[in-house]
Amino acid sequence: MPTDTHAHTKASWPQRLRHPITALIAIALAMVVAGMALNIKFLNPVKSALADFSTTDLFYQQALQTGDRDSSQLITIVDMTELRDRGEIASLLDQIEQLEPRVIGVDAVFQGWKEDTLADMALAAVCYAYDNIILNCYAFDQDPESDNYQTLVRPYFFEGQTDPYPFLTDSTVTRGRECCSLMPREMYGGGIKRSVTTTWQVRGELIPSFPWMVASRYLGEEALEPSLAKRININYRPTYFNVLLPDDVADHPELIRDHIILFGAMHENEDMHQSPLGKIAGLEVLAYATQTLIFHNDAKELDGWKLWLLSFFIIWLSSWVYTSYRKLLLKVRPELLQLILGMSYFKMLNLFIWMGFWLWIFMLVFNLNHIMINPTLAFGCMALIPYAGEFYALFFERKKKQQ
Repeated sequence: MPTDTHAHTKASWPQRLRHPITALIAIALAMVVAGMALNIKFLNPVKSALADFSTTDLFYQQALQTGDRDSSQLITIVDMTELRDRGEIASLLDQIEQLEPRVIGVDAVFQGWKEDTLADMALAAVCYAYDNIILNCYAFDQDPESDNYQTLVRPYFFEGQTDPYPFLTDSTVTRGRECCSLMPREMYGGGIKRSVTTTWQVRGELIPSFPWMVASRYLGEEALEPSLAKRININYRPTYFNVLLPDDVADHPELIRDHIILFGAMHENEDMHQSPLGKIAGLEVLAYATQTLIFHNDAKELDGWKLWLLSFFIIWLSSWVYTSYRKLLLKVRPELLQLILGMSYFKMLNLFIWMGFWLWIFMLVFNLNHIMINPTLAFGCMALIPYAGEFYALFFERKKKQQ
């Protein structure tokens, strides 16, 4: 009986696992490159920038450029940049209270008595009269070995009284008046403020953060659960917050009644901060943080084994796409077109298009589910796939030829 001379030879296991093996080699090469970067001092800024990279920044910037901006129906900002007299501040706070806001968060630290004692007493009287006014403190002298602060500056009319209510008690939400507006920020990237901490530790005591206290007081019986120094990523989806000047308050009761009023300076250079939206006022950062806590739409990070598994899948798929492109290129005619499409320029263009596709996927996931995906590992390995393919050929295809 004649034999079939065209019988197919079974693929060996390295051939069947070509793409996952190539992906693993690409990851190994990326680790080697990263390890070398750790020991090269002039690459430290680059390394830090990559570590601080977030796809959410791209999403927020794209939303800004397209004019895709929400309008807050919850928070109104009252700009007190031009107010310096405590008597005028007291009068404005009392005027706002007559319009029945849900809560007023005062982003100012009234430190020490001034020469105008009557103005000081008027401000103290207003703050004592209304229990929905949340007052700010300022902590400093941080212990370099911990997150514990040693000094707390309180409003002058609370000096000599007991410390702010302990954080983990029922009285914090119902009677607590003081909080801390410190905001964590990254060391690099211009000190970008991306997250809010629920508590700050001062002399061993936990003090509520400004956004946590304002959000909890607004929610009332549905107040946020206390948590120990939990860091929450702020959702910076571009939002328009109504801003009123002191003279405009009486003309817009609809922006005050049952709203959260954030009372502070919008145009002080010392209180401008870097955010994913660019440089904005500290009061706006607090507004975004408060809004995030109330709506529970904080940007959650995909990390740990889930991020590694997703990155591995993307690198595996990228290896398949790259190999398929090379095979397709061999069939292109005329040869001049094949030569042009095989140039490094077109390879890099394809790589950027492929990365852009995945960035679009990541931004879509964030838009739908508020999940941040750090693409650093996947994108770094994508660029190394051609070299990983050469190592694969060196280790496995050469052995096959020798056999």
